[in-house]
Amino acid sequence: MALFAEKYYKGSDKALVIQKLAQIALKIGCTTDELDTVIFAECAWNPAAVNTASGAYGLIQWLNSTALDIFKVTAKSIGALPAIKQLDYVETYFLVNMKRLKQTKLADKYELYLVVFHPAAVGKPDSYIILDAAKSLKGYNSNAGLDANGNKQITKGEVKLWFDKQIKKKGLLKA
Repeated sequence: MALFAEKYYKGSDKALVIQKLAQIALKIGCTTDELDTVIFAECAWNPAAVNTASGAYGLIQWLNSTALDIFKVTAKSIGALPAIKQLDYVETYFLVNMKRLKQTKLADKYELYLVVFHPAAVGKPDSYIILDAAKSLKGYNSNAGLDANGNKQITKGEVKLWFDKQIKKKGLLKA
C-alpha cells in the first residue's frame, strides 16, 4: 500500500520521512498507514500548510496554544520547519498527549486522529460533542465541513465519518 507521503517527497527526503513515520508509528502503537493518513487529513503532507481560519500550522495543524504549552515555541515556528524536523514534534506531541490521556495504546485509527483534532474526545462515545456553534462559533466555522447532519454541532461520530472519507481517498477503506 502506497503512503500519501510517497507522493510528496522524492529521493533521500522521501526515505527519511517514511523511515521516521514508521519509527513514530511503532512508538505510539499504530500503523504507518494510519499515521500517514492523519497527517494527510490535516495538511495533505504540506509542512508549510496554514489554516487561516484557526491559525494552525504545519503537519498536524499546530495551534499556538498547543505549541506553547508543550514545546514553548510558536506554532508558526514549527510550521516553518521541513517535514522531517516537524516529525520530531509530532512524535513528542503524541507521546505527551497519550501520557496525559493515560493511554498506552490507542483503540483505533479514530482515536489516533482525535489525539490531533480534539484530545478530550479520546475514549468518549460517538455522541460526544466536540464543537458547538452556539458555544464557539469560530471553532465551529473552522470545521463546519465535518458537521454531517448540519445541526451546528460536530460530534465524535461525525469526525469519524469525515476521517473515513480521508481514508477512502487513500483506498484503505472500501466504499
